[in-house]
Amino acid sequence: MDWPFLYIIFNDMLKNYLITALRNLFRNKITSFINILGLGLGIGVFVLILLFIAQEVKVDKFISDKDRIFRLEAGDWALMGPGMADFTKELCPEVEDAVSIRKYFLYNEMAKVEDKAIMVNDYLPVTNSFVNFFGFNVLQGNVDNPLNDPYDLVLTSSEAKRLFGDENPIGKVVTIYDKYNLTVRAVINDPTDFHLSFDALLSFDILPILYDWKDMSSMLFRNMNNPTYLKLKSPNQRDDVIFNITKFLKEKEKSDLPFDLNLRPVNDIYFKGAIPFEGDVKHGNLRFIHVMIVVAVLILFLACVNYINLSTARASTRAKEIGIRKAVGGRRISIIYQFLGESIIITITALIIGITFVELLTPFFSFLVERDLSTSSLIGAKSIIIILSSTVALGVLSGLYPALYLSDFTPAKVLKGQNVKGAKGGMFRKVLIVFQFSVSVALIISTLLIFSQLSYFANYDVGFNKEQIININIPRKTTYSYEVFKEKVLQVPSIEGISRSNSKMGSIGWQESYRDENGDTHNFSYHPVDPDYIDLLELEIVDGRKFEWDRPNDLREVIIINETLAEMIGMDNPIGHRLTGGFLETEIIGVIKDFNFNSLHSNVGPLALHYRGREYNTYNIKVDVEYLTETLTQLQQLWEEYSLEAPFEYSFLNESFENSYRSEQRMGQMFGYFSVIAIFIGCMGLFGLSAFMLQARVKEMGIRKVLGASTLRIIGLMGREFAILVVISNAIAWPIAFYAMLRWLQGFPYRTSISILFFIAALLISLAIAFITVAYHSWKTARSNPVDALKYE
Repeated sequence: MDWPFLYIIFNDMLKNYLITALRNLFRNKITSFINILGLGLGIGVFVLILLFIAQEVKVDKFISDKDRIFRLEAGDWALMGPGMADFTKELCPEVEDAVSIRKYFLYNEMAKVEDKAIMVNDYLPVTNSFVNFFGFNVLQGNVDNPLNDPYDLVLTSSEAKRLFGDENPIGKVVTIYDKYNLTVRAVINDPTDFHLSFDALLSFDILPILYDWKDMSSMLFRNMNNPTYLKLKSPNQRDDVIFNITKFLKEKEKSDLPFDLNLRPVNDIYFKGAIPFEGDVKHGNLRFIHVMIVVAVLILFLACVNYINLSTARASTRAKEIGIRKAVGGRRISIIYQFLGESIIITITALIIGITFVELLTPFFSFLVERDLSTSSLIGAKSIIIILSSTVALGVLSGLYPALYLSDFTPAKVLKGQNVKGAKGGMFRKVLIVFQFSVSVALIISTLLIFSQLSYFANYDVGFNKEQIININIPRKTTYSYEVFKEKVLQVPSIEGISRSNSKMGSIGWQESYRDENGDTHNFSYHPVDPDYIDLLELEIVDGRKFEWDRPNDLREVIIINETLAEMIGMDNPIGHRLTGGFLETEIIGVIKDFNFNSLHSNVGPLALHYRGREYNTYNIKVDVEYLTETLTQLQQLWEEYSLEAPFEYSFLNESFENSYRSEQRMGQMFGYFSVIAIFIGCMGLFGLSAFMLQARVKEMGIRKVLGASTLRIIGLMGREFAILVVISNAIAWPIAFYAMLRWLQGFPYRTSISILFFIAALLISLAIAFITVAYHSWKTARSNPVDALKYE
């Protein structure tokens, strides 16, 4: 066997295939452009979505020993007492280590860094083994035990950069509450892939110093604000730990527990672990991930459909080439290789276009999905090999059917002009067109319904006035009292009122409980407010009275409940009834009409308003929006006199409520953009396909014109075939979109109705798009001189 000779023959064949492929691509510029741009868009969207999904699924995957780490939960609660970590280690021999995290600690507070006042957020006290427990990477400083002392501090890399710039932060001091000097002992990587967000970590041992606790053991069932995680010696010991803790609590309470204990694997928290009372935990939406995967595959497939459609439609233009090659001895397999080679060249070129799209659109897509996406993960030998191999596979899959289809022509018939498949299109191409428009129509309907639901949220009467309210965080240090500040604020003519509350409406998370006469515990939301709050937000008292400034006993000793809590209590007239158990020992003085104090993602729950002398974190200021600019200017001037350290930062309550629906807004925007992309890809294919299909009917149109058919009549005849396909596409897409959106809407207690108008709109939009797409070729064919079409007959 002469191997060098075979190598030369094989090399010449490859060169011939490549030259022929390139020649055909340049000869059919419009078709090649449509295929490359369509595939490029499909690849770009696919890669962007994969970048997002890859970042979502890697959350918490960095955690060392993650199969042995669990979050302790009690019913709907994942917030425990600060002594729970030490308690579980002592009680359960199966627990190797345990950590607690203090939520709601340093948030929007001022700290001193080298004599400069700087706002800090998310500084979390954590049990001392936290860094090594979860396996955070220590970039600088003490690797073994960076939180050994109560005054130790660990910064994230971004926070270290913000506070100290390029200086070495190790050993630097950050002062909190004007008297506690915290020393930076380590810098760790940012927790971007962790289900909790934070900027810095403090030692849990500082809490008894700050709050004058006797010890952690005395705080086992108090101050329930601390998520607790357990690392077991073996993941199989989970049930044993639950049994031991439950047994202890039953013996302590001398009764059955009103909740079930659970140990949730840390791997399940991000996607499956959302419970009502867990603190600020980041969660992903697994259903959204699945939808994104489907959309990515569909858009990529739409681009492949274009290639298949246009390649088979061009059969008439390449029939003689194939016939001649077969007549001179060309085998079918070599022709298949030729067409697959063309497909792979187009796909590789499309890959370059797609990666360019990805690079250009990543910042915008990151903003859209609210994630910090990066294309750096695409750089690397492994990623490049995967991308190239996937591209070749995509090229083979896209070109396989056209290659098999075109290589099957019979030489004798082709050279006589007979049996040229694809000249007038076939059922298979029509099926692909129907598929393309079905996807586009389903996306259009979904987008319209999502934005209809958002409009429903925006216009729903939540039961209080949220349109004129400005919220400002209450500063820790001021130059004068709230009463003086209130008096000065009310002197501004365009300000109609001011009140204090624990948090702004829509963010009420404080939970309390009471015990009924049977000893059963019931939870409800709890909201400290002052007497001006009810009138300011225009809440409606349906029974009893409001809090009053001139009744000293209203301070701390009474509460106002909503209708849902009154129904839970089960009394015809709850006025005068005392709630006992838990933190409260108070008398009910009023019942307030139910209102949506949190977002419309959930029904109205039980709520109590309590007048307290402290626990206020938010100012609620009602303004006349007609003079908003002047009002804000005057407020800022008053604020600079009043607050010693906090900058003037405000938010509008109605905008805060709208931000509660960011997930739906994001989904609607993404479906809108994906709809445009899907329609654009489909239109490009339809544009190219209609040119070939109408070219095949040019003689028919010439005869029709000779017989007296008008231009509009001919355009109508040409457009009717595509219109039928679009109508069939709508008939397929409507039930699919209806079912999918019905399932989506069932997740909302407050939801819009699915109107037939959305489906009619999608039909009209798709018909208009299809007609406009083929109109150019239709008009051109209809306006041509029939003599040119018939002169060779």
